[in-house]
Amino acid sequence: MNLIQRLRARLFDSPGTKAPSSVCDLTWVDWSAIEWRFVTVVPEGRAFEIVPGVNVWDYDWIQLVAREDGRQVEIDVVDPAYGQHRKLQLWSIANAPVPVFAAGEFSNLMYAFYLPENLPGAPRRVG
Repeated sequence: MNLIQRLRARLFDSPGTKAPSSVCDLTWVDWSAIEWRFVTVVPEGRAFEIVPGVNVWDYDWIQLVAREDGRQVEIDVVDPAYGQHRKLQLWSIANAPVPVFAAGEFSNLMYAFYLPENLPGAPRRVG
């Protein structure tokens, strides 16, 4: 079972049959070893398909927790426009082709999105 299959198995009890919990424990993933690729910055609510057919604003996001204290895991990224270091939280969308993404508010109501670059078996965003 590759990492993507393991993520899906841990995130969703029975894909397509149950709503996942709002918080998922992923202490077994070494998030610091994953490279993150900048996708875009969009205003909150403006249609944005993280992968074809999945507009992020049409779904509930699931928090990914990877610390024993129950806080969300954060990753460090560099804002490609200004070179500033930012911390973004990890999220998932139930049964989406991308099991995990990083997102955060870079400025007032402007959200940046990053996808994992080196997860074995992860689909790539087209375009």
